[in-house]
Amino acid sequence: LAVLSISAWFKSSNSGSDQGIVSKGNPDRDNDGYVIFYDSEEIYFDIETDAGNFRVNTTGNAFAADGTWYHLAVIYNGSTVKIYKDASVVKTGTSISGTTVGTSASLLIGKMVTASGDPKYFTGNIDEAAIWNVELSAADITAIYNSGNPTDLTSSSSYDTDRTGNLKGYWRFE
Repeated sequence: LAVLSISAWFKSSNSGSDQGIVSKGNPDRDNDGYVIFYDSEEIYFDIETDAGNFRVNTTGNAFAADGTWYHLAVIYNGSTVKIYKDASVVKTGTSISGTTVGTSASLLIGKMVTASGDPKYFTGNIDEAAIWNVELSAADITAIYNSGNPTDLTSSSSYDTDRTGNLKGYWRFE
């Protein structure tokens, strides 16, 4: 994929390290793919493309481990990564390039596999996880955030611009 958008609601009361939120492979293990994880109240996004491995992470304890629901969106458009918290950009990573390297690894929600091969589980709740093969706009993310939890991402009314045709995976978890 040259473009990737991932969205999920999550809450945690444990700020422990390397808690997988959404992952497909692990770039740190030469496993290709991407991983979003929670560590010490921060969000990390690692991605491997045909141009190399890249990491973008928030700073300053952006996501408190206080049991509050947060809406998280991570957007990769082929050159930039944006991490959103509750519809506001909290981190932008630039100088990232390439198409994501294909991987046969399973898509995991609530789990990641570390560089040493250890499974790391998310401690808390995850809801409404979704993946698109298009760059969601800031207006799309705001519409998803404002629609609350739960929403129906298979409905065009959940977006600023209809993205239902680009929705590649959606896990409501009800």
